Amino acid sequence: MALGEAVLSAFLQVLFDRFASYELIEFFRRRGLDEELLKKLRITILAITAVLNDAEEKQITNPSVKDWLVELKDTVYQAEDLLDLISTELLRCRAERNSRSMTKQVWNYITASFFQFDRNIESKLEQVIHKLEYMASLTNVLGLKEVTTGKQSKRLPTTSLVDESCVYGREGDREEIIKLLLSDDAKSKDVGVITIVGMGGVGKTTLAQLAYNDCRVKEQFVLRAWACISQEFDIVKITKTILESITMLNFETEDLNQLQVRLMENLAGKKFIIVLDDFWNENYNEWDVFKLPFKAGMKGSKLIITTRNANAASAIRTVPSYYLQPLSFEDCWLLFAKHAFEDEVHGAHPNLEVIGKAIVKKSKGIPLAAKTLAGLLHGKLSTGEWENVLYSEIWDLPTKSCEILPVLRLSYHYLPVHLKRCFAYCSIFPKGYIFEKEKLVLLWMAEGLLQQPGGNKLMEEVGDEYFRDLVSRSLFQLVTDQKSLFTMHDLINDLAKSVSGKFCFHLEEDHKQHDIFKNARHSSYIQGKYDCFKRFEVFACIKNLRTFISLNLSSEDAICYISDKVPNELLPTLTYLRVLSLSHYKITSLSESISNLIYLRYLDLSHTAIRRLSESVTNLYNLQTLLLSFCYLTELPENLWKLINLRHLDIRGSRLSKMPLYMGQMKELQRLTNFVVGESGGSRIRELRELSNLRGALSISKLQYVVHANDAQLANFKDKPHLDELMLEWDNNNDHTNNDMDVLDKLQPHRHLKLLSVKCYGGAKFPSWIGNPSHSNLVFLSLSNCKNCKALPTLGQLPLLKDLVFIGMNGIKSVGPEFYGASSSSAKTFPSLETLRFEEMMEWEDWVFFIDNESQGFPNLEVLCLLKCPKLASALPRLPSLRKLELEDCDEMLLTGISCLPSLLSLNVISNLTRLPEGFLHQVTTLKELRIAHCSNLSTLSNQVGFECLSMLERFEMSCCQRLMALPPGLYKLTSIRMLRIDGCPSLASFPDMGLPSMLTQLIVEECEALQSLPGVTMHSSSCSTGLTSYSLHPSSSCSGLPTTLKEFRIMNCKKLVLFPEGMLLDNTTLERLNVFGCHSVKSLSLHFPNLEYLDISGCINLESFPEDLQNLTSLKNLTIMNCPLPCSFLRPPPNLTSLEINHCDNLMFLPDQMHTMRSLQRLHISNCPQITCFLIVVFLQT
Repeated sequence: MALGEAVLSAFLQVLFDRFASYELIEFFRRRGLDEELLKKLRITILAITAVLNDAEEKQITNPSVKDWLVELKDTVYQAEDLLDLISTELLRCRAERNSRSMTKQVWNYITASFFQFDRNIESKLEQVIHKLEYMASLTNVLGLKEVTTGKQSKRLPTTSLVDESCVYGREGDREEIIKLLLSDDAKSKDVGVITIVGMGGVGKTTLAQLAYNDCRVKEQFVLRAWACISQEFDIVKITKTILESITMLNFETEDLNQLQVRLMENLAGKKFIIVLDDFWNENYNEWDVFKLPFKAGMKGSKLIITTRNANAASAIRTVPSYYLQPLSFEDCWLLFAKHAFEDEVHGAHPNLEVIGKAIVKKSKGIPLAAKTLAGLLHGKLSTGEWENVLYSEIWDLPTKSCEILPVLRLSYHYLPVHLKRCFAYCSIFPKGYIFEKEKLVLLWMAEGLLQQPGGNKLMEEVGDEYFRDLVSRSLFQLVTDQKSLFTMHDLINDLAKSVSGKFCFHLEEDHKQHDIFKNARHSSYIQGKYDCFKRFEVFACIKNLRTFISLNLSSEDAICYISDKVPNELLPTLTYLRVLSLSHYKITSLSESISNLIYLRYLDLSHTAIRRLSESVTNLYNLQTLLLSFCYLTELPENLWKLINLRHLDIRGSRLSKMPLYMGQMKELQRLTNFVVGESGGSRIRELRELSNLRGALSISKLQYVVHANDAQLANFKDKPHLDELMLEWDNNNDHTNNDMDVLDKLQPHRHLKLLSVKCYGGAKFPSWIGNPSHSNLVFLSLSNCKNCKALPTLGQLPLLKDLVFIGMNGIKSVGPEFYGASSSSAKTFPSLETLRFEEMMEWEDWVFFIDNESQGFPNLEVLCLLKCPKLASALPRLPSLRKLELEDCDEMLLTGISCLPSLLSLNVISNLTRLPEGFLHQVTTLKELRIAHCSNLSTLSNQVGFECLSMLERFEMSCCQRLMALPPGLYKLTSIRMLRIDGCPSLASFPDMGLPSMLTQLIVEECEALQSLPGVTMHSSSCSTGLTSYSLHPSSSCSGLPTTLKEFRIMNCKKLVLFPEGMLLDNTTLERLNVFGCHSVKSLSLHFPNLEYLDISGCINLESFPEDLQNLTSLKNLTIMNCPLPCSFLRPPPNLTSLEINHCDNLMFLPDQMHTMRSLQRLHISNCPQITCFLIVVFLQT
């Protein structure tokens, strides 16, 4: 299968353009170099480019052609290195010209060095030309010819027929599509267009077939037609296909007018459904012409279009696209078993079933993959053959019988050439890796994969377009609920590896040197906790490596270690590196020889222990991105300004006391996260004036050191339209407040600003620009610890403001009409505000709302937080949209006003109350979440409070109420409660007599030291002859115990509690998670939970025996036992455990003697069990 226009042609085109650039030609002329070499090179490139499409086609079957392409690409990389060497020289000269301390001796040295450099350039260029000419001479030997385009991809066209007995897991999807088909859009005059979008092989065609053949669809639509597009969007051919499908006649004409007229006549007044399968076209004008005949149909007619390209779908759809998701594992397994085992019952081959399920996991929910892999094993019962498929990479499987990659390659086939390079580069990421959009764009830029933009467009904007395009083509997938995090499906990752070939690799833990290709340019690896030098010895044979990326898969705070020999000895030898990432390693310094990496454009040292950077870093003239966030960095190199190509400098979380001099020289900077104003020396804030391209977020700290307010004005923030976020901060102990007001006034930003934060400002009032309606784009504003301000700024007329935060504004005593800024009571104030937070307003007493028309204020406010405002005694106004209210250390008066909150769903009360006001919950019957915390003097919750009115309550928490002795007696009546949490209530001795809500699914009880029994159990005490009191447990007559719906039960540090007397919880078949921690009175456990999956027993220091029925917990997957005096051994473990952890069990001498039966075990962790001296680990294929 051809991959379309050869991706190598993109490399050659870029190479040709660079060798023909005005800048390079001028360089040759000024240095007196041989320009004929450039012409000779360009001619050779054109000759090779002419045969690339033919070579790309023939490499599939001819290994010699494939090797020729590899060598050609290697030569192109060498030519790029030469060009980058020249560019580096030009940058160095620019930087040295800008130097204010250049001496005559240095100039003499540079002049003397020019001659040697020029000779090297000519010599290297001649070598490249010679090699390219040799490659061109081989084209005849290999039979390569000039062709205009690659051959069309050969793929069996789809039809409307489907075998529904082989379809699994698409019932819900079918119903959704049919619902769209049968609905009538009264507003639309055109035919309805339903687009099904998803990656290749996910089942879009199958879903369209299911809908097309549904009996309800057949009844509704008089005419039906199916057309498989796949290749280029040929309007004549597709129109003819649809016409012939509807009329069942053949048409010889190729005249589009005749075909469209006949189609329109046949559709006129009839209700039709037409499927266009595998649609790729993004040209709206062509679509507009194509759809003209469909307008003749009856209202309610529909088109179903399947596509991998979301951009194509968005141009033609009339309803939102339907994004088809992969199948569940269970459905994928059913599909696999259907095709792998013929008509046999797959349970008859348990050994193959285990391997088969592991194979299905490789398909990651893609039905085509599951079906194809099953087809390879159809009728084969040899374990060896099944294992071969399990352990083979997708691209190593037989091409003739494995159609996964050919189908996926279509996605690559239709990519523009510039996207092919960027996509192939992503093969350095391991499967399942989650990457950030912004970082990947910066990597592409560093590798030279982005086309030079025209006009005012930035390289980063070009990269962003590339990224969005790959997302729209279903090659990248958005990680759920994360706007900037993405991943690739495993099969797409396989596709990237297959097209990148020998030039990209991901270093595995067990990688052998012979696995590494000497031509490799790009590499990555996953960090280990301790990475010794031996792991990296393989890089010694890769002389031209461009990418060295360490990938951290742990948490942000995880610390990893690497041998000092790697950064100090190995990396300086990799002199062609463009990208170097050592983030999350505990390295404290870099070698001076880092300056050897003259091509370096991307350096990531974030989350390391680096305290200072070597001055030699400033000789890396190509550097575009320098990431130093969350280091121990105390200073930046003095000559940082020499990095004139630097575009991104991230120093968040560093410990800098000032910025180096001449920051204004770094005019290419697009992103500067922080600027620290120094007390003496360093760059003054006026240096920011020259950085007109700054965008994103900027934090300026230590503003008390701005002595002259004119410096702030010279920073010229008014003319920085791309800055979205600005944080302005003075030190908390700021005593120099005389000019704060003038400085802040002069720091007025551009009206495009979206986020503003001001901290520790010392002025008595805020400048007029804060809150001015001209800042109409502002969506977030935070003012904190501005202790001298006596009034809040006027903010009510900011049209888009959504989040507003005030913290530590201790000079504020009243908030009144000036806060709203409305000229009349009828004007809406804070029209878009959704979250309002007041915190630590210690002197605030009065909050005045609009009296005439309160409904005009805060119409969309959803969250209100009043935290540590002890003097505020105003009643709350009517807030019609408020859904969440948080009150902490506030006056009781505020609780009486919640009846004015008709939409309230969540209430969080953290206050030292002795009681809750009677009836204060009667008017908030919509409440779904209630948390009461730190009411240290609250002893009881009476029914008069109104708990029984909360019929919609789903979550209830009581926390840190030291004197609380009883929960509401009517708690059991609140059947809507699903989650109950009681923690830090040491006086609570028992649960209500009538028990807990019957539909409870999650129960958490922590730090309740007086608690002796669970619901459904009563404690009876009696005195014995020794004078001691003994207790016994008996079932309660008024309560049936814990709810039978319970799925999670966590009980921690309830030292007097005796758990689970015999017979309790026997009826619970839903419990999945059980945590028992620090319950000192527990002596035994009886576990009868057939669906329990997670069991953690820790800190039960008086546990005398372990449950004998443990082996009957067949659903248990994770078992953790810590700090328990286990007997010398425990009985047979659960059979399906995947994780077993045993820590600090001093008496344990032997592991279970049935461990060899634990075929599902994947993780075994045993520590601090001194009696265990040895044990045997048996490794199973299945684990």
